[in-house]
Amino acid sequence: MGAGPLTVGCGGGGTFPQTIDGLRQTRFVELNADVTTTALAPLYANLLSRSIVTTGGALSIYTTVSLGALPGDPLTDASIRVLLDGVAQRAAAEVVGAGINATLAIVLLRRGAPAGSHIVRLQWARLSAAAATLLCFPVTVPNAFHASLQVQEVSP
Repeated sequence: MGAGPLTVGCGGGGTFPQTIDGLRQTRFVELNADVTTTALAPLYANLLSRSIVTTGGALSIYTTVSLGALPGDPLTDASIRVLLDGVAQRAAAEVVGAGINATLAIVLLRRGAPAGSHIVRLQWARLSAAAATLLCFPVTVPNAFHASLQVQEVSP
């Protein structure tokens, strides 16, 4: 990306330009396979990861996941968390079960990220011991399930 602000336009009857000053780079990844996990916290399973090489400053991290449980499974608490260079930063949780899906999101800003290579991971697990299998099926059911992770380097 070149220097200077990034301008974004919104459609619908006209445009509304929005300038994002200080955006240095963006890295994005989304889940493109159907996956399941039976991981039970405090042990989490990796769902997505993205590396980014920065010049130093701040990292803006946004993730969203729609997930559920296998048919016939009992209600369970599903959790996602974001790790930056192996250190848990923030988590979110919601109850899911057969036919009950949840969408979880995490947004955070980490200032003072040193220059160099960083790895951001999105992980997921069950919080309750109920014998349930969490699922995210963006291929089979793309209108109901997804997982994405966006990492941006921004000026401090």
